Formats: sequence, C-alpha cells, structure tokens
Amino acid sequence: MAKKSIFINEAGFAECALNAPETPYILNSPATCTVGGVVATTVLTGKTIMCLLQDILAPYIQPTFSAFAVAITPQPFEVGCVVTGSKSFSWSTTTGANVAAGSVGICEVGGSLLGSGFNYNSSPQSLSIGTLTNTSPTTYTWQITGCSTQSTSFSRNVSKCSIYPVYWGVETCGIRPAVDNTLVTGGSKCMVNGCGTVTIDFNSAGQWTWVAIPASNPGGIANKICWYQTGFSNGSIGNPTDKYPDICTLNITSAQSCWSAVSYKVYMSCLAGSDSDPIQFS
Repeated sequence: MAKKSIFINEAGFAECALNAPETPYILNSPATCTVGGVVATTVLTGKTIMCLLQDILAPYIQPTFSAFAVAITPQPFEVGCVVTGSKSFSWSTTTGANVAAGSVGICEVGGSLLGSGFNYNSSPQSLSIGTLTNTSPTTYTWQITGCSTQSTSFSRNVSKCSIYPVYWGVETCGIRPAVDNTLVTGGSKCMVNGCGTVTIDFNSAGQWTWVAIPASNPGGIANKICWYQTGFSNGSIGNPTDKYPDICTLNITSAQSCWSAVSYKVYMSCLAGSDSDPIQFS
C-alpha cells in the first residue's frame, strides 16, 4: 500500500499525495536565501523534494587537483644539464568520485600531450618528457587536466627550472687569493637561485672565504649589498674597510662544460678569519 503524505498547495491548503518526496516543487521560486548547498537565486521549480534535500544537505562538490608533481631532481637543475626520458607524474584529487572516468590527461604547457585517459586514482604514471634543452635559465611547466561528472573541467600546473649555480669556498694561504675561473669552478657548488638571500656555512678556521653568484638569474639582478652573520657581525659589501670590501666581476665557464662565459659577481673576504656561523649575502 502506497504511503500518503501531506503537502501545502499554492493556495495554502493541505493536500494528500502519494510519494510526496518525488513530487515536483511548485511553490515560490527562485530561492531568496542561501540554505546549505542551495544559494539565493537558485531556480527551485520542477525539482523534487528529495532533490532539494540533497542540494541543501549534501550538495555536489566540484573536484580539484589537490596536488600535482613530477619527479625531476635535483631541483632546480643546472643550466646545460640534460634532462630526458620518462619521469614519474603523481597527483591527488578532492572528491575523486566526482571525476569523470578516463578524463585525466597530462601535457607540457605550450608543448605536446604526454598521456591521457587516466582515472583520478591512476597516479603515479611514468611518462616521457622528451629532452629538455636549455642553454640559459629556463622554466618548464606541465599541466594536468580533468573533467567532473557534471562536465566541468579543472586543472593544475607544476613547474621546474634550470639556473646557474652558486659557488663558494675557503682558502688557506698567506695572502688574499686571486679571483679567477679556476678558483670559482674549483669551489663547492650549490643549486640555489642567487637572486634571493644566499646563505653559506663556510665553517672557516683562519681562512679566506668567498662566494660567487651569477650576475643574473630568474627573478632579476643578483647583486649583493650586505652580509649578515650575527647581530654583532654584519656589514655592507663594497665598503673598502668591511669584511667583503670589493666585488670582482668576471666571466666563468662551467668545469663540466654545461655553459660558458657567464658573468659572475665574486665576493672575497679581506682577511683570513674563523666563521663558525653561516653568513647571509643579500
């Protein structure tokens, strides 16, 4: 026996109906206030009571990519280094059940499609990125796209870049060392963007300290104007009476033949000293 329900008609009178939850809504529309997932101005007419309850209490949630990554290390990598072959792409989504089956694809932005037809839970995937050629600082970007079960697209990007390295070192000798290509490329190398604050842990013991920073890198000019070790040990770079009294500019060529004739700023200490704390150059 069908269950009877009571609802109010447009005239304000109570009526009896079968399966009221499936009866189309025919009262005031659109919505004049936001309730749960139903926002003001939503057209209500024609929706069933069950549908309205769902919209209010459990609205549809548009999926997104909460993470997207490609396994390229080190990052950043050095200009001129060959990056090629297959790399692992991984991702995660919110409300995966709302991602249309087989709708996930990955491409290089401005380039070719790497793979498609994946599901939201098909991560990770090993895909060929070809060969990344870079003779100067370059940024590469990949995009993952998907489609919701309501036919709405969504995407997320991931980027990797190449830069010139920062070199640094300590020297043990009786006089201030000469600054040349051999000194720089024979020092320690770190892959950090020289345009930001560069922190070096020299840990010197009665030694000369130096750092060589590319004159230009992604983000702007890398000239440093001050150094900082502690509140009692800091100063201005280029001041003749300071710890780093001058700036030597010269062209450096990579010892590994990755790049050549790149302008570097080299900061050499004026005295041999002991530095147990890291020094910041900015």
